[in-house]
Amino acid sequence: MAVVMTSDLADIAVDHERMVQRLINIMRTSIDPLTLDNLAEIAGLSPFYFARTFRSVIGIPPGEFQTALRFERAKRLLLTTPASVTEICFEVGYDSLGTFSSRFKRLIGIGPAQFRELPHIITGMDIRAAINRDFTATSSATSVEGIIQAPPGLRSHVYVGLFTDAIAASRPLVGQALPQPGAFALPQVPPGTYVVLAAALPDEGTPLDYLLPSSNILVASSEPVVVGNSNERHRRTLVMRPLSPTDPPLLTALPALLL
Repeated sequence: MAVVMTSDLADIAVDHERMVQRLINIMRTSIDPLTLDNLAEIAGLSPFYFARTFRSVIGIPPGEFQTALRFERAKRLLLTTPASVTEICFEVGYDSLGTFSSRFKRLIGIGPAQFRELPHIITGMDIRAAINRDFTATSSATSVEGIIQAPPGLRSHVYVGLFTDAIAASRPLVGQALPQPGAFALPQVPPGTYVVLAAALPDEGTPLDYLLPSSNILVASSEPVVVGNSNERHRRTLVMRPLSPTDPPLLTALPALLL
């Protein structure tokens, strides 16, 4: 039986990451959404193997990543153009306004019309205010706690939350806004498997900077957190890093969590 050396596994991992990066670049520049079969054909793999490889590198399936790109574009169109919600719905590839609006609300956390009003709503707000939000409505005594590490002298406030997948979409189960990197605590966590995701936004940013995070933000994610039925305290250390082209879009309307 052939023995796969550690160096060979590392080479395979690098090849997979490069392949996924290339396919993500194609997703970002394609006018029309690509099917799993389209993407697999470009990669020269079977749809099953491509989907499994993509998820192992990115943490979510290729279809979910591509949907996130479409709604990231919808967010930008809502805030930077006068196009109507209906026009934007068609522009990002949806035929049904109802389907588009419901998916937008599920992924962003609020509806498209509300999202368009957010720059006016958050103007003058203390975006750096420390605040906790619990959307679970549970009485669990389990918590996820830890430290968010960032480069020295970083002048950013941090949003950190507990998500069911490796993408910051919709509202987190439990979320916290911190005036700066440091200790965080997410209480009342129900049983399940979660990922802690964090984003650091510059203190001097504009409302658009907060609602359409770009390459100037830092992000961090944890290894999966498996929560059982007993009262537990899980600890994670998150290290902030620059946003990578392979990171899923940050869909959650972060300042809306403060409202």
